[in-house]
Formats: sequence, structure tokens, C-alpha cells
Amino acid sequence: MEDEIYVGMESRMSTKTKVIIFTIFFMIIISAIIVFFKSNNFDIKKTVIYEVGDKISLDVTDYIKNKPYNANDYKLVLDSVRYDSNNTLDTVGEYTYRVVLKDIIKEGKIIVKDTKGPIVQTMDVTIGVNEKYKVEDFVVKCNDYSLPCEYEMTGNADTSKAGIYELKINSKDTYGNKSTNTVNLIVKEGYSLQDAKLKDLTPMYLEPNYEDWNNQYVIKYAGGLDPEDEDSPRWNYYYEFLDSNYADFLDDKHKGMKIESSEIIAVYNQYHYIIGFACRVKLSDGSITYLTNGE
Repeated sequence: MEDEIYVGMESRMSTKTKVIIFTIFFMIIISAIIVFFKSNNFDIKKTVIYEVGDKISLDVTDYIKNKPYNANDYKLVLDSVRYDSNNTLDTVGEYTYRVVLKDIIKEGKIIVKDTKGPIVQTMDVTIGVNEKYKVEDFVVKCNDYSLPCEYEMTGNADTSKAGIYELKINSKDTYGNKSTNTVNLIVKEGYSLQDAKLKDLTPMYLEPNYEDWNNQYVIKYAGGLDPEDEDSPRWNYYYEFLDSNYADFLDDKHKGMKIESSEIIAVYNQYHYIIGFACRVKLSDGSITYLTNGE
């Protein structure tokens, strides 16, 4: 009788163990199936929308709908998307992106929109009595990814007598986004806006713009040059430089070095008149410098 009781208990223990083992084994299989499914089946966002000027995400998980089991297994391909070295989306458009997992490739769209009005920097303008002016005289700079900006001025000003007149500058980019600035037109006896444009020799901006410019000119004018005045004799200095040997304008530190490439830069005052030209060059050793006229 004791043997029979012992055998019965042993049989019941074996069944319980088998159930536990089977349960563990079943859970392992289910987990493996889930892992395999997550690893080989994924869905991406059909459309991702950005505003121009936003920084694009380089994180693949921002483009996948379901949570990936291991994000490192996925590759995000953005070859067709236009963005700068700071990951800033600088061009409106519709682009294709891809997410790759092993031999599975899925495509979606990145849409870059421009829905914001331009940021326009303006200034008050002073003119003489009965002197003409234009809307561009009030605009210092238009910051927008959809240039050029167009301007329209509203308000009334009686230029026949001295006074201060408030005007509105309405700006619009190429996608029709608008912004408005308030400016003052100051009409002053004995003043000339034209003379101010010619006499202002303070550099305000460059075209094209480089932050490393060191105030070295290859051409420096004694007065402002209206860029629309094609008959001005001051252009002759510019043309003469174009025909010259650029190596003659290297400073003493770089004399004798070979110039690999060059770019001429116009220097403007606040009235958008050219006050000189700079020349940025790349030398044979890869360094960047500016040519000089010796001043």
C-alpha cells in the first residue's frame, strides 16, 4: 500500500512539471513569434509635414507607426530631401523618404510647407522737402525661405512740408504669406536722402554673405554706388579688377601662394548702395583669405 501511494504522488508531480515546462515552452514560442513579427513587419507614416525652417528629424522612430523591437535594425534614407548642414529644411517641396529593414523598403512623403509671413527688418527714413522716396528705402532686410519679398506701402505723407508721417509696409513672399511693419517718414528742411545714400560708408551687409569677412576690400569707394546705375564710372574699378591678376592682391602672409578659387562679394550700406567689393579666395593649402587693396 505504501508503494502504491508513493507511485501516485510521483505521477502527479510529473504531470505538474510537464504542465509548467509546456507553459514555459509555449510562452517562448509566442515571444519568438511576436519578436519575429515586430522585426519583419512595420508600417511607416505616409506623410510627414514640416514648416520650412524646421529641423528635420533623423530619428527613424519618428517615421515608423509601430514601436520597433530594435530601432538600430532600421535605416532612414533622406537622400532626396533638401536640408542644410544644421539639418534645417530650407526649401519648400514634396520629397520621398524611405525606411529600410533588411530587404524590406517602404516609402513615404515629406512635405515642406511655407505658411509663415516674412520677417522684415525696417527703418525710419528721412528725406528733404519734396524729395522722392520708395518703399525699398525703408527695408533693411527680409528674412524668409521663399524669396524674393514684395513690398507695398500704405498711408499718406505730405512731402511738401516738414513733419513725421506714419506709414505701413506690407510684405509678401512668393507663397503669398504676408507681414506688416510700421515705419516713419521724416520730412526735414535742408536734408537730402540722396546725399545720405552716397555718404554712408558703413558696411551693413554682404552679397553673398560670409561671417568671416574681415573688412578687407579689393575695391573701396569714396561714396556709395547705386547698383541700378549702370552708367556710373565707378563700375570701371570693378571691371579693371576682374581683368587683373588676383595673386597681386594677396597680403604679405599669403604672397606666392596659388589661388584655387575666388568669389567677388559686394559690400552694401544700409541704403542698399554698394560701397566696395571684397574677394574671398581659397588657396592651394585649403585655407580661406580675403584679397586686399593695401589699405
